[in-house]
Amino acid sequence: VGGGIAAGDAAFAAVAALGLASVSSFMLANERPLHLAAGLFLIWLGLRSIFAKRSDEAALTDANGGAIREFASAALLTLTNPPTIIMFAAVFTALAPREGMSASSAATTVAGVLAGSMLWWCLVVLFASGLHHAIGARARAVIDQVSGVVLVALGAAEINRGLAASR
Repeated sequence: VGGGIAAGDAAFAAVAALGLASVSSFMLANERPLHLAAGLFLIWLGLRSIFAKRSDEAALTDANGGAIREFASAALLTLTNPPTIIMFAAVFTALAPREGMSASSAATTVAGVLAGSMLWWCLVVLFASGLHHAIGARARAVIDQVSGVVLVALGAAEINRGLAASR
């Protein structure tokens, strides 16, 4: 999941670093459907988490068999978040040289964003992995349920945001 988010962040960094205004314009012009898609996706993830039958063996099978699916899901969720492109564009506008970035500078910057995002997610996974062994299966099931409810609520808020974008 962290790899998918990092890949999405790197894609947005590439868009911002290379100044691909057409991609940015597309994202902003299609803000409503992207918010709606992201909201539906969050609700689906939340419901999946709420109704999942969890055992340590099933979780291990899901993690090993669904790594590509989880990577793609996280990347898609990141790419359907229009505020992310706005944030990257704002940061690059503030930090980029006035004459623009060379291709090598842009590539180095994108690699730095990817590496930084991956480092962050590796630390999050390391911390969560330590907690995973410190708490029991029952507590993990409650955490899954609560996170599922939060994802459904965030998905509903994202859908509401998409509907409000059309007004």
